[in-house]
Amino acid sequence: MKLRGFIRAALTGALCLGLMLTGAAAAELEAPAQVREVLAIYSTGGLGGQFYEQDPVSGRTTESNYLKVSSAMAEQRQQMAATLLLDSGDALFGGMLSGWDLDADRDPAALVFRTIGYDAFVPGLGEFLAPTAYRERFFAQLTAEDETGSPPTALLSGNFLDAETQEPVLEPCRIVTVELAGQSWSVGLAGLGALDAAQKLPALRQDGYAFRHEEDSSSNPYVQEWTEHLSKALDEAGPRDLTVVVCDAEDISAFVSQTRGIDLVLTHTGAPNAWAVPNADGVEVPCISSGGTALTRALVSVGEDGALSVTETGLLDLYDYPNDAALSAAVSGAYDSLARIAAQKTGTLAGEWSPAEGAPYVQTEVFDLVARSMCWAAEADAALLSPAKLGLSSLDTLLPRDARTAPLSLQACYALYPQLSDSLCLVELTGAQLMSWLDYCAGQYGVDESGHFTGGENADALYGMDYELYAGDFPGYRVQKLTWKGEPVSNEQRFRVAVPASRLTDPNFPEAQVLWTAASDVRFAARGGSIPAVLASYAENLALLAPLRESTWSLYVGSSRGPINRLEFVTMLYELAGRPEPAVDTAFVDLSGDPAAVWAAESGIVSGDGQGNFLPAQVVTREQAAVILARFAQIRGLTLTDTGAAAQLLDYVRVSQWARPAVAFCYETGVMPAVAFNGKLFLPQDTFTRQEAADFLAALGRLLEAN
Repeated sequence: MKLRGFIRAALTGALCLGLMLTGAAAAELEAPAQVREVLAIYSTGGLGGQFYEQDPVSGRTTESNYLKVSSAMAEQRQQMAATLLLDSGDALFGGMLSGWDLDADRDPAALVFRTIGYDAFVPGLGEFLAPTAYRERFFAQLTAEDETGSPPTALLSGNFLDAETQEPVLEPCRIVTVELAGQSWSVGLAGLGALDAAQKLPALRQDGYAFRHEEDSSSNPYVQEWTEHLSKALDEAGPRDLTVVVCDAEDISAFVSQTRGIDLVLTHTGAPNAWAVPNADGVEVPCISSGGTALTRALVSVGEDGALSVTETGLLDLYDYPNDAALSAAVSGAYDSLARIAAQKTGTLAGEWSPAEGAPYVQTEVFDLVARSMCWAAEADAALLSPAKLGLSSLDTLLPRDARTAPLSLQACYALYPQLSDSLCLVELTGAQLMSWLDYCAGQYGVDESGHFTGGENADALYGMDYELYAGDFPGYRVQKLTWKGEPVSNEQRFRVAVPASRLTDPNFPEAQVLWTAASDVRFAARGGSIPAVLASYAENLALLAPLRESTWSLYVGSSRGPINRLEFVTMLYELAGRPEPAVDTAFVDLSGDPAAVWAAESGIVSGDGQGNFLPAQVVTREQAAVILARFAQIRGLTLTDTGAAAQLLDYVRVSQWARPAVAFCYETGVMPAVAFNGKLFLPQDTFTRQEAADFLAALGRLLEAN
């Protein structure tokens, strides 16, 4: 049912949120037998670049796009006596490509707006992030009288100003006439958008322009712009029966509560919603947000007092509508051009990129590459990035078999980090803040019955510093050995850290000062300032992209002070071995496909319990560790020797017979020293900590290197 997503909100004396209509109730909203005697005002906004059935960079189907708006409006116009269709901006912002590189005479975005029949468009920040020449072409084609016969779309903005004269560059408002109930009615349309553009745009994008009047000093500039300028411009334009303001203020309710003379507010900020707010006179004002995904609808009727009033507000779910086939065909050439641009080479991959087993719970080369590009763009000391947000986990799939180089395209950059709307920021954080955030992130992980990590979908890892995380430790103790340039990080140290902008909205993220944004840097703004765009620019800047690891992080199941289990110990040994790829994918009953366990079993370093179980969560004793280390030394070419020195240990008789050759080898070579009673006890059945395990492996590594 096309209207099942409609939210009916009866705007009476209290705040209304509306209820989603389904089943029999929704049937009441089917197309009536005759046209409804109402004015229906519709709006969209925040659909950034979604003019096609698929995104030209990712190839992903767009579920909310202007093609669906076209189908929805064709149906709605058959049902209503009069309609108005508005857009609240950010139509051009939405990825690394939004038509900005096209040389076509007919701009696809303008073509879509004109074909659908938009009455007015209020520019948002996205329009000003676009290159100036492209924005001006888009604006010119929206407003031009042309041979197609489609009516122009009005451009409305009361705050896009000539910096010198302080006069609006576009129409601040417009009075339109509609026929309803046998009468002519005047509706005032006004636009307020991107008042904070001066703080977010690179200088190149705002030369000669201002986005609010110089005398504005209010804590809420939207209120002051309306009160001191836009409402007066509407009064000068003539009398009106209804006033509609299209506004992108972050807090619409605060704007409405401090203003007068507005009958309806349309926006795309926040989630899709319909509600009402008392204005400065206590009069309820309906507000509707499309949320960047929906088509809003407000029904306006003639009341008993003979005046126009908004009687219903709600949302039409664009997902329920088909793409307009004719309009899709009209923009198909533009889509094909963009897709070709997205497939073009931005850089060259080189070297041997390893498969990324264990992602996202281990450091991968893709993580290193994306984080390194973030540090490069922001000139940062370090970068915070969620491994779970990465898409393509390994670059070896992009390299043809036996090839040493391969092109990296915009599409591949998106595949590596499939978050086109996630822009890059630079913040300042102290060492204490970094440790606190990493400790919080470590707490987001869980462990399943087989000893494998789970969860952590929103947890960050840190690139540019070395550290260890222990998910099983107590809060405040999960971060160990955090160092920068080889020195321990102190609480007071300050660091420049590159982070995705979305991270700053996390209520748990440390309060931080934003020093820079990619969206305000001319090098990245044309592609939206997103992290995939930054990665593409990084690839363009370098001749070759090869694997490079400048820092390391490790995530462990248990506590740094607790006993280590079999899977953890084998994984550490697997890292020492260089993460070799197993020849076969052997699966244990209780552990399927773990590369470290498969490699260890295949190499004869470990065996199961004879029943096909690996026992990953079972703790490792010191004598068991000695056997594992000795077997590894043997496959690396060392011969196990026994000089008899181990027999002098006071508890040597407690060493199991099957473990004695290995214990003797590890003790006599210094790989595993005695630990108690002045070096006279080996404690073969005792457990050991991860730090002790790291010491064993380091000593074994030195022994292998020396031999």
